[in-house]
Amino acid sequence: MTRGMQIQWDGLSEIGAEEREAIEARLRRIAARHGELSIVHIAGRESRHHRRGGREVNVAARTKGREIAASRGGAEIGRALHDAVDAFARELRRLRARRAERRLAERAGEPLPPL
Repeated sequence: MTRGMQIQWDGLSEIGAEEREAIEARLRRIAARHGELSIVHIAGRESRHHRRGGREVNVAARTKGREIAASRGGAEIGRALHDAVDAFARELRRLRARRAERRLAERAGEPLPPL
């Protein structure tokens, strides 16, 4: 399913082509493991939080009826981008783990835990 995955960039013009390609390759590897991502949206903006400083990056995607998003901020936009992708990958792993728990509980006839 990764062939059809689209990556949309918004507001991150200061990220160079080489770094974009590296992030896109990483997201494609993540999508290959999860197989349910079709569109990933990466947006950058000025941080509204007075202590975080500089810029904030948000990575979001829709997967099987759920919205997954992760945001990270900092003075350095490149570091914030990598941190946001790390957090996004963790959120995907958590979602898959919760789904696996639900499947096991369903098979065992136990009450289903919330997603």
